[in-house]
Amino acid sequence: MLRSRLAAVLLAVPLLVLGGASAASAAPAESVPRATGWSCDGDVCLRYVPQGAAAAPLDDSGCSRDTCIEMYGGAGGYSAIGYADDYFYGHVDLWGPGLPFRNGPEGPSPTVSGNGRGVGAVCAQGWASIGGGRYESRGLPCVDVE
Repeated sequence: MLRSRLAAVLLAVPLLVLGGASAASAAPAESVPRATGWSCDGDVCLRYVPQGAAAAPLDDSGCSRDTCIEMYGGAGGYSAIGYADDYFYGHVDLWGPGLPFRNGPEGPSPTVSGNGRGVGAVCAQGWASIGGGRYESRGLPCVDVE
């Protein structure tokens, strides 16, 4: 029990210093959540990881209809890719926190990628060309950046 509390304090102290909070304002070790998870207050987040456990990555992915998105990283910096999960000719758009709107190149099985920073949803929308300069949505998957 003491080792678990000590590990929680040792993990929290460097984060508090980096986040700008003073040691006097830090909560006692007993208030650290017992399950692995994040606790945020403003711009400062703490993550409790039990001793001997590995922290899970913040990566996420998802699909909607024929379009998929994959995100690697977190609020401090992430990479995202939007792509056609099923063949279609068209393009994929990508946007998210700190990631300016990107309109991917037109082509078969289109894909687009980019990097961003911040908290919120990162999304990809696939557009299939249906002729005459018109497009049909082929899905709009989003994942959360935390």
